[in-house]
Amino acid sequence: MRRVIEKAGDFAFEEFSSAREAVPFLKQHVVELVVADIYMANGDGFELLSYIRGRPIANDIPVIFVTGEATKDDI
Repeated sequence: MRRVIEKAGDFAFEEFSSAREAVPFLKQHVVELVVADIYMANGDGFELLSYIRGRPIANDIPVIFVTGEATKDDI
C-alpha cells in the first residue's frame, strides 16, 4: 500500500504497528488520510477510529480500513 500511495503523488507517509503508537502522532500532526488495519496489536483499527471521531477538532479525517481476513463472515 505504501508504494501505491507514494507513487500516486507527493505524500508524506508515516507507518505505525499499532493504534496506540499512531495516537500520539495524530495529536501533534495534521493528516489528510488514515489507512488502518482492522486487526493490530495494542489497539485495533476501531479504537483508532473511535479516537479520531471522538476528538473535538480534526475528527473528520477520512479513514480506510484494510484487512487480511479472507472469509465473508470475518470481513
